[in-house]
Amino acid sequence: MALENLGWLFDRILPRGGAGGAAYSHTFEGSAPADALAREAIQNSVDAGHRRSREAACDVDTRVRVKFRFKTLERKEAEDFRAILRYEELVGRHPGVDSLREKVRLLYVEDYGTAGLLGNPVDFSALRNDFRKLFLELGETGKPAEKGTGGSFGLGKGALVMNSSSRVVVAFTRVDPASDGVEYRLMGFAFFDQHERGGVRHTGRGFFGLLTEDEAGIAPVEGEAARGLAERFAFSDRSSPGMYGTSILLIGPRIQPKQLLHAVETWWWPALIEDRLSVEVLDEGNGEPLYPHPRRRSDLEAFIQAFDVALGKTQIPEGKRFDVSYTAGGRNGRASPLGLGVAGFVRLDAGRPGQERADDGDEADASGLPPGRAPGPGKVALIREPRMVVAYHGYRNVKAAAVGAFVADPDFDPILRKSEPPAHDAWSSESERLAGEKFPEGSDRDASAAVKHLHTRLGAKFREFSGAKSPPPEPGRGLPELERLLGDYLRPKVKEKPTLPPRQGDFHIRDLKLRPHSRLGGRVLYRTEPVISPPTKAGLGMDVVVTLHAWIQEEDSREPRTAAEDAIPLKVSVLEGIAPAGEVQGNGSAELQLRLEPGRETKLRVHIGPVDQLYRVGLTVAVAPKSS
Repeated sequence: MALENLGWLFDRILPRGGAGGAAYSHTFEGSAPADALAREAIQNSVDAGHRRSREAACDVDTRVRVKFRFKTLERKEAEDFRAILRYEELVGRHPGVDSLREKVRLLYVEDYGTAGLLGNPVDFSALRNDFRKLFLELGETGKPAEKGTGGSFGLGKGALVMNSSSRVVVAFTRVDPASDGVEYRLMGFAFFDQHERGGVRHTGRGFFGLLTEDEAGIAPVEGEAARGLAERFAFSDRSSPGMYGTSILLIGPRIQPKQLLHAVETWWWPALIEDRLSVEVLDEGNGEPLYPHPRRRSDLEAFIQAFDVALGKTQIPEGKRFDVSYTAGGRNGRASPLGLGVAGFVRLDAGRPGQERADDGDEADASGLPPGRAPGPGKVALIREPRMVVAYHGYRNVKAAAVGAFVADPDFDPILRKSEPPAHDAWSSESERLAGEKFPEGSDRDASAAVKHLHTRLGAKFREFSGAKSPPPEPGRGLPELERLLGDYLRPKVKEKPTLPPRQGDFHIRDLKLRPHSRLGGRVLYRTEPVISPPTKAGLGMDVVVTLHAWIQEEDSREPRTAAEDAIPLKVSVLEGIAPAGEVQGNGSAELQLRLEPGRETKLRVHIGPVDQLYRVGLTVAVAPKSS
């Protein structure tokens, strides 16, 4: 095996800039590592399985098998591994690499029954280059928009990077040589922060393979040399007939086997119970393999029942099936109902764990999921192909004594996929990827309207099923500013009458409109700069207390919800004016003391969020004289 030129090549920082290695690790910020890996790694494998079954000339087993294999190397094994990885070329570039000097912990993600990764990752000319899109490109949306597939190439690597403390990944793939010309390929990748080495600044992106003299400077190891090198890296043997697929090695995994198993059950139970997917988690040298058993999970039991109700597999007294349809105008002007999917709702038994509350509390679950994302009462599992749970969505004003499952129609799947953020954990009608999309194709209806209609209908039917009613307003607790804001959303726009000047004793507040300030991973940070004026006839300065309350409103709900219940950050600072404290902050509400002078306006800056992009956000501001 001629591997004399095996080594690492790191990109230099050029004057024109470019994406650094750290950019690839930010896609899944806010997600639990096990959660992100289970969703993204399996989704890539299932998509590759769909491609193989579609392209095969004969019938093949369409069930994809994914194996997560943990392994620890010590002493001589660890020393040999570091040597073949050319470890000394990595030392000092990232703290996680330096921690591998003693024992080396590894996690292999291996799939079978798939097509593998076609293409040479450093070859620009290939019409199809799965290897390159998965590991080298950022935000590439070139994965075919076909039924039955999951996400987009380019961003899923972020789940791999965030799960490796060293940020080093090695990929080994076997493909049908008739499709590619090369059967085996192996290449490694590093995603470090920007750093300096030998007086040269590097982006942090590194490539492991055969160093070359051409423009690329690096090439993957191919053919029998790749198979032999994969054996030295302790990859599973793929030499048996038909063992096509991909193995990805994460060096220094950040998660434990049971965390990963829990995450697999949480997000992939629909595919598991329908036997479309087989998953194994093995910690070598430490017991028997672990297999997911979602039906044994008390927190998933009712969701699985709701799934069976939705698909008509079962009929139970405490369950109900509901078809979600959408009426859209076609080219001929006629309205035709279109199926968006089917929903199943199930009422919870009195003894079910967690029935007494609809929220998840303050603690993350066993996989590390943050509050609000884990399965629980009062939520609907949103499911699309390839039978993955996208989210456990909590519709507002729903009683906790019910859960639901929504299964998207295959024709609507591509639209929902485009409505998702990079982490594939929500369906948003405001997704930029829906711009210009129509549903159904050939109609004049925006696809975003269909996604919004889905949430509206699903939320309304779920509330109706659970027996929840919108609570009446409390007496003596009117919020005129809130009513005005809601009125702006819900009534047709008409020409407004001129605003009368404030009366004696009134405070004038203007410029309350919230605008998106920044977006990241499906969440939005809002900002506004309200201006407060003292009473028009005030002759003296006065000390006042300004109370600010943020509220959120789902697309499908006409009732607001105080942001304090969701612990949404609210920060207030003074841009122009007099205040003892220049900045205050709180969860959903804040209180600020000001000194108002006659004829002088006070300008504030308010930040709310970040907030899930599915929610509308509002702000109420009240001003009152400070009590003596």
